[in-house]
Amino acid sequence: SLQDTRYVGSTMPESPARKQGILPGDQLIEINRIALHANQNADSIIKQCLGRTKPEYVTLTIRRPLGKIESIRLLPEKITRSGISSSVMLDAHCGYIAIETFSETTADSFHNALQQLKQQGLKQLIVDVRGNPGGYMDAAARIADELIGGSDTLFYTRDKSGKQALMAGYQGLFESGPLAILIDEESASASEILAGVMQDYDRGRVYGNRSFGKGLVQEQFDLPNGDAIRITTARYYLPSGRFIQRNYNQLSHNDYFEQIDTLPYDTVNYPPSYSRRLHRKVWSARGIEPDVIINPYQHIEDIPENPFIRKMVYALYYRDQRELPQYSTLATMQWRARLPEHWRQSLAQINQQIPDSLATWRSTQRSYHEQLALAEWAHICFGINGQVAFSWPHDAALREAKRALNAYQGIGSTK
Repeated sequence: SLQDTRYVGSTMPESPARKQGILPGDQLIEINRIALHANQNADSIIKQCLGRTKPEYVTLTIRRPLGKIESIRLLPEKITRSGISSSVMLDAHCGYIAIETFSETTADSFHNALQQLKQQGLKQLIVDVRGNPGGYMDAAARIADELIGGSDTLFYTRDKSGKQALMAGYQGLFESGPLAILIDEESASASEILAGVMQDYDRGRVYGNRSFGKGLVQEQFDLPNGDAIRITTARYYLPSGRFIQRNYNQLSHNDYFEQIDTLPYDTVNYPPSYSRRLHRKVWSARGIEPDVIINPYQHIEDIPENPFIRKMVYALYYRDQRELPQYSTLATMQWRARLPEHWRQSLAQINQQIPDSLATWRSTQRSYHEQLALAEWAHICFGINGQVAFSWPHDAALREAKRALNAYQGIGSTK
C-alpha cells in the first residue's frame, strides 16, 4: 500500500489476475463494493474475499495508472508454485536460477528455465538454494542430472537392509560449462545434496555459508486424529561417501537450531573425504562447507528493502508512468534503463531526511541508492526477475560467484 491506497505491485504468471488483465500500477478502489481507500481494515478485507476455502467470484474496481476506472470479475484459484522463484540472465552470458523448494514440479520448471536461458545465450550458470529447506529428493536428483554428465552415482541411501544408489544417466541441458552453487545456513536436505553432488564431482564451486546439515531419510505416517509422525528410515550419502547430518545427541531443540554454523568440524571422528576429479578435501557430518565462504553476506531479497526508496519509487512510478519509457523485455530494460533526473534528485533528498535512528539506511554511495531504485522499478515491471537483474551486484555471494565464473579456469565439466 502507498498512502492508504492499495496498488498492484506485480502479478504471478498464469494467475487469474494476470489472465484478467490486472497490471502493475493498477489501484484497488473497491472489492465487492467495499471501499478500500483509507480503510483501516483494507488488508483483512482483501484476504477475506480472496482467500476463502471455497473460491467465489469477487468484483474488483480498479483505477488504471492513466485514470480509467474498470470493474473486473475474478474467480480466485489455487496457484501451484513451481519451486523456482527466479530465472533470469544477469548479463549476455550468465544465467541465474533460484530454487526456493523442491516440489513435485520443480525439476520440470528447472528444465524449462534452462531451456529459456539457453535461448537467451546461457554460457555460465549460478544456482541459488539459499533459504531452501529441501523437499522432494527426486526433484533434487533430476536437477543434479541436468548438470552432471555420464552415469555416475548422484547419491545413495543406507538403511538396515543395505545400500541403494541413485545414478545419473539423463542427457542434461547444462552438463558442462562454468557453474556455481549458492548456499547458506538455511539450505537443508535436498538443497545440500544438490550442492554436495556438484562439489564432490568438482562440477562447480559452492559459495556462501555452511549449510544446515540434514542427511536423514524420513517417511511421514498420518494418524487417525489428523496428526502425523515422521520416522527416520535411512541416511543419505554423497558420492564421496560423506554423511552430512549434524550430530544432535545431547543437544536441546533450541541449541540444535542455534548452533548451525558455530561448531567446528570434528576432524578426529569425521576425517575429510575427497572430491572425485581434483581430490579436494570435502567435509562430513556438519552440512556442506562452501568452497568460498562469504561473510557477511546478504540475500538477494534483502537488498531493495530500504522502505524509503521503495515508497519513493512506487509514488514516482505511478505518477510518471505516462512519461516513462516502456520496455517490452527485461533484457531491453537492463540495457537501456536510466533513472530520470528528478528521481535522482528525490533520492538525494530522501537520504537527507532519514532520521538518525535509522542511519543504517544511509549510504554515501549515491550510485548504490540509484541501483536500488532501478531494482524497484524493474520489480514493478517484471516481478522478482527484474529485481534480481538490477540488485545482484549488491549481493556479496552472488557477486563473488559471478566474478569467479568470469575467471573460469576449467572447473565445471564432468565429461
